[in-house]
Amino acid sequence: MDATRTRSGSRFFTVPVVTLIALTFLLGLSEFIVVGVMQPIASDMRVSLAAIGSLVSAFALVYAPMTPIGAAVSAKFNRFHALMAMTGIFLAGNVLCAFALNYPMLLVGRIVIATVSGPLVAVPMTFAPDLVGASDRPRFMSWIFSGISIAAVFGVPIGTFIAQQFGWRWSFHLINLLTVLVIISMLRCLPRTSYATGTTRFLPQFRLFTDVRVWYGMCLASADS
Repeated sequence: MDATRTRSGSRFFTVPVVTLIALTFLLGLSEFIVVGVMQPIASDMRVSLAAIGSLVSAFALVYAPMTPIGAAVSAKFNRFHALMAMTGIFLAGNVLCAFALNYPMLLVGRIVIATVSGPLVAVPMTFAPDLVGASDRPRFMSWIFSGISIAAVFGVPIGTFIAQQFGWRWSFHLINLLTVLVIISMLRCLPRTSYATGTTRFLPQFRLFTDVRVWYGMCLASADS
């Protein structure tokens, strides 16, 4: 792909831009869709709703620390390779959820997804200089975050509808199918250049957790779940 030609073009919603927005939409959809299928999962797994609710809590508790840590680790590698690897892990986690035979398998799948979901929001931001002009970079970043916001609005009703019509596992099958399409699109249209410098330090990322407000936020997220 000719990144320069894309930057100089008049269209903002090019295939690479839409692909990355779709990726973050799927991240949000995977996060929120569980809320709409809690009752069917509980019935199928023969566990309580409280146990299914803990899937949301576990996701939040893993997502919070892994976002800065995962972003720091991924910065040491070629960003395209890091993005593809983490998207593959995201897909694997959702496949595990779709075919989970019991509650522990489902919980592991959710933890796997949470591990890479945060960094998968951060890494697409680094493609902004290649995909859009300088004046459109704030717009690009806002749309990346909007993918999650849109999923937050539509994730629960989509999950509920699919569960009612086809069963809760098809909610994850849908995410898996769309993720495969996004992976194919990323392979075809994203630039392979890397801005990784190898200078990002890992341990300083833990300074975030010395802020008591971070722990309050994590506790509130878990309690709300």
